Amino acid sequence: MTDRDNLLKILQAHGEKFMSSFTDPSVEFPQAQVEKSSEYTEDEEEEEEWGGIQGSGSEGESEEDEDEAGSDFEHTDDEFVQGSSSSTTQPNVIIYSESKTQTKAVRTSKAFMSSKISKLGQDPTLNKGKSSLAAAGEEDKNEQSNIENDAILHRLIHTKLLSGSLNSELDLTHAQRQKALSGRVLELAGGAKLGLGEKSVRKDERNKMSKKVRAGLVSKEKEKQKARIEEAKNLGNYHPGLKRLFEDPLYENKPKKRQRGLQMGVGKFSGGTLKVSRNEISMVQGQGRSTGRRAGGSSSGRGRGRK
Repeated sequence: MTDRDNLLKILQAHGEKFMSSFTDPSVEFPQAQVEKSSEYTEDEEEEEEWGGIQGSGSEGESEEDEDEAGSDFEHTDDEFVQGSSSSTTQPNVIIYSESKTQTKAVRTSKAFMSSKISKLGQDPTLNKGKSSLAAAGEEDKNEQSNIENDAILHRLIHTKLLSGSLNSELDLTHAQRQKALSGRVLELAGGAKLGLGEKSVRKDERNKMSKKVRAGLVSKEKEKQKARIEEAKNLGNYHPGLKRLFEDPLYENKPKKRQRGLQMGVGKFSGGTLKVSRNEISMVQGQGRSTGRRAGGSSSGRGRGRK
């Protein structure tokens, strides 16, 4: 009896030592298993006493009982250890990050196996529903209407608001009013852009002046253009890409396209051949005839002088 009690105490101490290794030392063993083992020892004592009453000569039976008792003890020992391990509360382990394989959508797998290469570049996460399509359609309509309104406003400004010929309140002379009216007519006829009709009329009038006056007007216009660019630079509104906005399109000198290859006085060289028009041929023939007449006239003149 004393040996078994000692074994139980040793097992209990070992279990407490094992549980003390965890963070929660306040775990206690269940009392049900201990009570079960104590009840088992009391039953075993009664069996031993009953064996003594039957007779003292049956030593083999007593040994067999002891063996069975030992085996039962081992069985209860296993149950005790297993019960203690299963009934004790284990500490909760929280995993904050865990690698997971991202499951691909069915649409991506179908697009990968599809014969159309264009489907591979499509992102299934950017699928738009009917609401998004409707919103995009409304935005397109609004943008189109804004563009149309801008065109109407541009036409209104350049035809009615800034046209001096239609505004009777402006104190314009007859010449200024006539130029504005002729410029407006030129714009309606398509000869000039909106807002540039009056300038084109003034340019045509300047071309009728002498070369010295025209050169002075052109130089004055270039000085004004440089002044506008300098003012924009000082205000911080200038960029090399916006230089064309400060230039006057009427005074823009377009570079002439140079013809590659040999340039002769007559004809046009293109595609490895010299193309000569009929007018050029007649001009050459006329020059030859004139030289012959001049020669004949000179000879007759000499003869007359001699006479």
